[in-house]
Amino acid sequence: MISADDYISEFTAPWKHRRGMAPPFSNHTHVYFECAIQDLQTLFLGKTKTVIPNVLGQRILIDDPNFAIAFQLEEHTWSTLILSQDCYVMSDRKFIERISTITSLKVITLSVSDTSGSVEYRIFDNGKIIEFFSGREDNFDLLTEDFVANKYQFFTDQDDPEYYQTAYFYTRDSIAVPANSTIYSFSSSRFEDYDVYAPDITIEYFFDNQDIQLGTIYQPQSKGFFMSLYSGETLMTHPNFRRVDFYTFYS
Repeated sequence: MISADDYISEFTAPWKHRRGMAPPFSNHTHVYFECAIQDLQTLFLGKTKTVIPNVLGQRILIDDPNFAIAFQLEEHTWSTLILSQDCYVMSDRKFIERISTITSLKVITLSVSDTSGSVEYRIFDNGKIIEFFSGREDNFDLLTEDFVANKYQFFTDQDDPEYYQTAYFYTRDSIAVPANSTIYSFSSSRFEDYDVYAPDITIEYFFDNQDIQLGTIYQPQSKGFFMSLYSGETLMTHPNFRRVDFYTFYS
């Protein structure tokens, strides 16, 4: 369990230095591409209906549920695509494999659910899955995959020996899974190893945390994140975006 001081330290850390995975307090699906944000439009050629570069502060009409926000943080080499709830273009594994194959880029798909207590990622390189992790805060069986993943159980509560987390992990690397891991600490450490940062940002963040209503005009913004302390002090942190783009995709 992360301490309050550690969480404050993570919350206030400069975004350009952040790597790993932020503690999840939301449900979201992200896709990470090992390239600059301006290169994404070429990767998605044939799939995109609309692209609006540098969308922050612009007035845009959202009339298609199949939309996403892309961003790149300053001094980060990876670009992030946040999918709307009804955007399934990146669920097409063959499409991800084709991007990774043609470009020789690494691509990471990540799904996090605070509601169900789960985290799952896949790392593609040259069209092949080179690493896979799926963890939940209960016991579960992994559906059939085209690789063999080892099963782990993390006993994360010393006061409750019956509470444990379950994880399945596959990698081409020789990686030892520490016994004192949690599904979050281990996946975060692997993201650090790949020099990736997975922030706890949902697509609603850019729309003042509103539920998106189709047919409505919005002005995407980045207002930052706030933390209220018991002392009454309020801390703020603001992502240093290099650029933020808006996409809609063909179904």
